[in-house]
Amino acid sequence: MRSAAAIFSTLLVAIAAAPGAAARGQAPPAPTPAPAVTAAARWQPGAAFLQQAHAACDAEHPTDYGACFVDQMRGAGAPDAATAFAARLNSRPDGLAMPGILHDFTEAGAVDIAFVWFPLRANENQACLLVNGTPDLVDVDDPTLLAASGLKRIATYVALARRHPAISLWPGARTGTRAVQVRVRRGGGQRFILPYVLRNGCHACATLGSARIAFDFDKTGAFIGTRVIDVRGAGRPRRRARR
Repeated sequence: MRSAAAIFSTLLVAIAAAPGAAARGQAPPAPTPAPAVTAAARWQPGAAFLQQAHAACDAEHPTDYGACFVDQMRGAGAPDAATAFAARLNSRPDGLAMPGILHDFTEAGAVDIAFVWFPLRANENQACLLVNGTPDLVDVDDPTLLAASGLKRIATYVALARRHPAISLWPGARTGTRAVQVRVRRGGGQRFILPYVLRNGCHACATLGSARIAFDFDKTGAFIGTRVIDVRGAGRPRRRARR
């Protein structure tokens, strides 16, 4: 099974190389609205749960391993809202389908923040989803949403890419509610700013720097797109994107 991190890097490289890619990420088509995510979907499994769930599903050899995992959550006493949320993530159509456990939730306005643990991922187990807007779920680490070409408008990134042609963008810290900065957009709406890491190719390769990318929503909670805020080389000050 390819790790989510490998999928992330591969797709992002393809986006960055695509001719005419927009500097600002475009909103995906709006799916049929799902039930609102609330704090009622939170669940903190016991320390032995992951081992027991793996053992049960490994023994069953299910066609849908994720669905088996959700069943194990249900059997371990997870609330209905928690198992419904995990099942919803396991049926995502964007190529990132996998059951996730909501471990924290922050109400932020029209759009809220769901902090999720993906126990079946090989890497990047902690994730952040922006929920209850339009569309009802935006994954901040979905490479198809990131303004990859916007990086090329920042001198620091251009210099790093010149020295390190394999440079790639990866998720930054996703643990703790302070991992996301929430701002009010000029004229209304919400802006969520998240950190990303620039590496010299692979997940385990050297860190070259960092970037911050904003996810913008209008007053109604409709997703507008993404924008690169700034880039910083390792040990260097941040350089903001040219407008």
